[in-house]
Amino acid sequence: VMESRHEIQQVKEKLEQEYHNNFVMFENSVCGIIHLNGKEIINANTQAYSLLKISYDIRGEQFSSIFPATQRKKRHIVTTAANRMEEVFNYEFFTKGKRTLLEVHLFDVDKENTFCYFIDTTQHKSAPLSLANLSSRYRAIVEHSPCGVLIGDKNGDIIDVSGRFCEMIRMP
Repeated sequence: VMESRHEIQQVKEKLEQEYHNNFVMFENSVCGIIHLNGKEIINANTQAYSLLKISYDIRGEQFSSIFPATQRKKRHIVTTAANRMEEVFNYEFFTKGKRTLLEVHLFDVDKENTFCYFIDTTQHKSAPLSLANLSSRYRAIVEHSPCGVLIGDKNGDIIDVSGRFCEMIRMP
């Protein structure tokens, strides 16, 4: 009985760590990310609120109320990794007279869950993204990923590798 409690505790700790790692990746993404169940928004990361310039809680809202069909441009379907189909469209809106253009991707995880991720494709010459900000987000994503991360260049040279990847291949 003692051994099974210990095993249960280990599984619990592992699940808590995976949840923490996934949450860190979710919150530190440079993309806006929205999780949908059916057409209802379940969760959205901080970047989603920032990119959409929304200050109220959108959980429980319908996706179409946040991304009205009338503001969706150039809609098409693409095939991505593992033959996953994604709906892609540009979404344009104006806030205080300034135009924002987002590239939005929607893909079904299963019959009930859909993920939406999007980036700002508006050219802001006056306010470029800070390299320091992007670098710190990149580091957080790589280092907290529950997956092993290995990044290489087109020549096959390794540019970066996460600690988890080293663990997976049993390399110190």
